[in-house]
Amino acid sequence: MTKLKSSKRRPERQLNRHFSGVKITLSRIRAKLPLDRFLRFGVVGFSGLFVDYTIFFLLFTHVGLGLTLSNVLSAETAIINNFFWNDAWTFADLSRQQAGWQARLRRFLKFNLVCLVGLIINTVLVNLFFNAFSINAYLSKFFAIAVVTLWNFWVNFKLSWKTSKTSDSTDV
Repeated sequence: MTKLKSSKRRPERQLNRHFSGVKITLSRIRAKLPLDRFLRFGVVGFSGLFVDYTIFFLLFTHVGLGLTLSNVLSAETAIINNFFWNDAWTFADLSRQQAGWQARLRRFLKFNLVCLVGLIINTVLVNLFFNAFSINAYLSKFFAIAVVTLWNFWVNFKLSWKTSKTSDSTDV
């Protein structure tokens, strides 16, 4: 009878050890992937999406500018909007560690450079979807923005708001 009790407890212990291992793994993943920060970045990005689409609509539809110029101007307006919101909210803790207008200007230039690469990818994709696949211009912009969002978050997190702490020096 004692053999039955001990054999019944073993799977329980193994299961507990397995779940504790899973918990540790999940906590390590969460530490490396800042989900809460990414969600804030997404909220800011959504406001930028509104800015981008509004400016794009006005320039492309009402002003009559070309697709590429409308896309570039609307995206740059959204980039500026997103920088200020990300600096004030998404990365506020890191921004406070880099006080002063010169540090803010450096962050803005880095952010704009990273987003410029994203904008180039975005513009190529918008033109590809619109011209090659005849997808609606607004839907083309949506697909392109979805692709570029991950690029913008990760590189900006690692570069634009990077602090000078030694623990961050190996992150880039």
